Amino acid sequence: MINNGSVFTSVGRECCVIFVEKYRDKAYISQLKLFIEAKYGLGIRHIAAAKRGYHGETWKIDTECDTYFVKLVYFGPHKTRYMNSFAIVEYMNQNGIDFISKIIKTIDEQLYSIFNDGVLGLFHYVEGEHTEDYQLSDLFHKLALIYKIPVQNVQIKVENFNTSYMDEYYTNLAKLKAAASPSVIEALSLLGGNSKLIEHYADRLMQFASKNKNDLTHFHITSGDVGGNVIIHGEQFTIIDWDHLILAPMERDVWPYLHDEKQIDLLNEILESEGLHYKVNQDRLAFYCYLSFFYYLHEYMSGLLEFDDETVREAIANDIKGYLDVSCWIYGNLNKVDQFQL
Repeated sequence: MINNGSVFTSVGRECCVIFVEKYRDKAYISQLKLFIEAKYGLGIRHIAAAKRGYHGETWKIDTECDTYFVKLVYFGPHKTRYMNSFAIVEYMNQNGIDFISKIIKTIDEQLYSIFNDGVLGLFHYVEGEHTEDYQLSDLFHKLALIYKIPVQNVQIKVENFNTSYMDEYYTNLAKLKAAASPSVIEALSLLGGNSKLIEHYADRLMQFASKNKNDLTHFHITSGDVGGNVIIHGEQFTIIDWDHLILAPMERDVWPYLHDEKQIDLLNEILESEGLHYKVNQDRLAFYCYLSFFYYLHEYMSGLLEFDDETVREAIANDIKGYLDVSCWIYGNLNKVDQFQL
């Protein structure tokens, strides 16, 4: 089943491009172009699929005077999160955060629009390279500025340290066992061969969730995936993709750096220099590390269930193979938190 073209984080940009090229014909693109022109008052000269983004279709639009970025999300859970993010991104902009995505409003001043039952956002296009090659101090200073934004009256989802991604992973795993696709069978074999390790991480996640659930202090606006969503253009440093905004401890953003104590020390120094008198907490780092492991597995499972196109499923199975390889980036962090005491 193709559900209006939702594309998942773990499926990656390659699958996003595969989907758009295979299922978005000239008629669809023309309809999308006319909708944006009417809704946003633009005269579009050129529209083409963009290679940025994971959770939905992404398009680059050129007008006579400017370039824009369109992100269109159809799939239920991602659509809801995406829809809820616009007001928070706008709030961040209003509080002086100028290094994040900048929303273009509709002609009737709405932050987003609805196209074919999908949520459509239009943004200023950010020139530059989507990269992870930058000075961490630059990222940490910018995160500190976001963490200083007041949140007392902000309408935003709040972290409760649940294990839903783990639960959904196991639910989807059971559903996939009824599938006959060669790629699904391959994926299930890979996961079955790593079941003991996955169960170990599940047990650790549940224990750290229990350990953290009673401390709801030092919560801030968090992205959940800032490090991989940076665009560099000369001196310009932009953090994009704020779909997963929630009020949570900053460890939700910075857990990918826990494998290197020097990076955590640098973060703590920058937090102190910015007036945020807080030191990163190991129990919270561990929770988010284990939770993220299951988040990516959950996304793979969702992608395999959502797509019946074997080309896309094969790409997902290949992603799973790489993800379960011990050389994958996440295991440096998992090995580190496995040493944390409960």
